[in-house]
Amino acid sequence: MSYFALSDWARRGSSSLATVGHYLPIPPSPFSSESSASRPSQDDDDDDDDHLDDHHLTKVEAKLHSGYLAPSSPRGQYLAIDGDRPPRLHSRSPSSSSAGSSSAGSTRPRSWLARRDPVLIFVVLLSIATFVALLVAFPFPTTVHAFAAIFVGVTAWTQISCLRIVFALALVAWRGNPKALAKGLPRWSTAQYSFLLVLSTFVLYCLSLGLVPPLNELPPLDRDLAGAPPGKYFIAANLYNNEDLVPHWSDQVVKLAEHLGPSNTFVSIYESNSKDKTPELLADLATRLTHLGVPNRVISEKTARWWAYGTSPERIGFLSAARNKAIEPLQSPDVELRLPDYHEFTKIVFLNDIFFSWQSAVRLLTTSLDGKPGEDGYDLACGMDFNGAGLYDTWVARDICGTPMRTFWPYVKDPVSVARLRQNVPMEVSACWNGMVAFPAAPYLFTPTSAAQSTADERNAAASPGLAKRGWKMVDNATYVGGRMSPPLPSPIQFRISGVDACDHSECFLFSLDLHRLYSSTDRRPRILMNPDVRTGYSVKWWKWNDVVLRIPVLKFWNDHWSRGYPLNIVDFIFEKAGRKRDYCTWSALATHAPSRCPPLPGAIERPWNVAG
Repeated sequence: MSYFALSDWARRGSSSLATVGHYLPIPPSPFSSESSASRPSQDDDDDDDDHLDDHHLTKVEAKLHSGYLAPSSPRGQYLAIDGDRPPRLHSRSPSSSSAGSSSAGSTRPRSWLARRDPVLIFVVLLSIATFVALLVAFPFPTTVHAFAAIFVGVTAWTQISCLRIVFALALVAWRGNPKALAKGLPRWSTAQYSFLLVLSTFVLYCLSLGLVPPLNELPPLDRDLAGAPPGKYFIAANLYNNEDLVPHWSDQVVKLAEHLGPSNTFVSIYESNSKDKTPELLADLATRLTHLGVPNRVISEKTARWWAYGTSPERIGFLSAARNKAIEPLQSPDVELRLPDYHEFTKIVFLNDIFFSWQSAVRLLTTSLDGKPGEDGYDLACGMDFNGAGLYDTWVARDICGTPMRTFWPYVKDPVSVARLRQNVPMEVSACWNGMVAFPAAPYLFTPTSAAQSTADERNAAASPGLAKRGWKMVDNATYVGGRMSPPLPSPIQFRISGVDACDHSECFLFSLDLHRLYSSTDRRPRILMNPDVRTGYSVKWWKWNDVVLRIPVLKFWNDHWSRGYPLNIVDFIFEKAGRKRDYCTWSALATHAPSRCPPLPGAIERPWNVAG
């Protein structure tokens, strides 16, 4: 039997409003100990529920506020009254009752982690997975990985949260009941909704930048714009044990030749001593080129070679001979080896064993210091080669002041060059090679009237002092007592080695050094340009990192404004203190071409014979 008892008026704080409460003794829960002895059957429970007739319900609804929750009865049970729905019986276990009473005493919303929001858990796991995947794919200490992981997580969270809000609004519009909005919306505070608004604005801005790298630009060649006859291009390369590289490399060479014009292009490749399938793959490339109508010469042979270490004169001499072999069709005094139309070639493109795109080779050909397309704006143009996410060929590369370039950003010390790097435009350097170069063919073509037609080996022998002791002597500066002078410039210019008692240097560095000797006046210094928009790599992973991943606009935004800011400035400071030095050994020959902003080279110091240092 059920009955209602009217409770006393209870005040809430300082409010004058009062609420009438009714205690409703409810049949004990089937799980309570009090009902274990005489528990009614399910049918009896149904009968008792039926006794709550409409008359009693009307009186309850009139006296109680809509949605008022009656206080707990001594048995730990209550009846929820809702003005829009018929009353329902609820029972609570002791544990849930205590939890409910503790939470009812506090109006502070629980934290996201306390609620164990599945969306938040998913977002955190997604961010961690993104960071780990990038770190495994590109193991390099950079903040780009962390930013990409945070961006992915924030984007996922804001989109899911906004979809939940949109779904709640759609539910209201469909049902026509505003109370459905409260049930569908996340139970957040005003601060949390404001935080969502801020993050959504940030995500929309980043998405407006773009998530796809822009297409590779394909600037027109200057001769096409001027209406002059198209130039002829000589593509040269040396390869060794590159079976993993050759398929990609061959595809890009074929596409480059097709763009430049099959009849305007000659491909010359020299390979020796490979122990893998490189010779067979190059033979397939020669067949493809011939089928496309591209003249070519691909040589694979076995030669004897030996050197004690990687920078030894023996190795540099071998590499010099290999590079000269690749451009032999333009230089050989032998009519049978020299191309009949050798004098018509205007540009030489020399490729290392690199991953590259044919579009980057076209951009290299059109490099210009003022940003305007023009083939004749340089004596040597090079790209930037990367390995392990850093600049690779720092043994050759020198900035405009003669300082060796370093692996990490900003690569150079000269402030003017750093500013041009930030703008991604070509900058002047004193020496470079870096995987791929382009240069005018004229100084490297066979000259019938040349006084000396000696071979590269003969010139190298003349440059060597025979049994002289190895050392680190100044080069090409007569003011330094005991310095070494480079051999006379041959015609045509070829790759060579330095003297045994001079500094060890790559044949590619000496290639730039000879340009300084060719254009030795102060009025006409060599125009050697490095184009940061031409990116190559010695592994496909790091080539894609620099030429694809870092070109994604949203990642480029972070890389330009932060990742290449304070973190790498600290690294650069440490590197400077650790000992990035100018190359005093050979750079005395190039001091006349350095801008006035560059620090001067140290001159000779007068010391007594008995004073060390």
